[in-house]
Amino acid sequence: MSKEVKIVLIVIGSLAALVFVAFVGAIAYFGVTLSHQVGASDPASKARTAAKIASFTLPAGYHYAMAMDMGVMNLVAIAPENSESKFLIELQGIALPVGGETDDQLMKSLQQSLGTSTRCNGMTTVGDDPVKTASGKTIVLREMTCKAGSLSDSAVEFGHIPSSYPLAIIMAIGSQKTFDHKAVHELVGSLR
Repeated sequence: MSKEVKIVLIVIGSLAALVFVAFVGAIAYFGVTLSHQVGASDPASKARTAAKIASFTLPAGYHYAMAMDMGVMNLVAIAPENSESKFLIELQGIALPVGGETDDQLMKSLQQSLGTSTRCNGMTTVGDDPVKTASGKTIVLREMTCKAGSLSDSAVEFGHIPSSYPLAIIMAIGSQKTFDHKAVHELVGSLR
């Protein structure tokens, strides 16, 4: 197999993984309301799943709304204790190899995947927001808004976080009016 074919296959595989990540993120966002209605499963199990993704401290007033351990991927949704809020912070850790993209390339791929998976028309980048972690690393969060589509008038903030996984991301999503930047920054700032 030629070098060019290998590169194309790596790029296609990376993009497929990122589309999957964005799709699972959208499912988790819409599933939080259901998880509040159904009731919480074991909080200790949710915390163990979260710890597999990254070492962090929950922001004040937040709890683990749901967690999924799917072997090659772990996901945890963190929501305000006020169940009326539609704001959600999600962490995902993916054990599948990703094709060596730089953080900037990864951010662009995640942005495209997120726009596609959420059917957001008019996703606009507000800016990049650097946040220093407890371990001293700077994580750049991309802030975006959605003007039309299924997430109309929503805000999104996402970034690549340090983890033992080949790919780990944080994504926060909610109404532009109630988006809690402080909680996202508090969580990212606590990453060790």
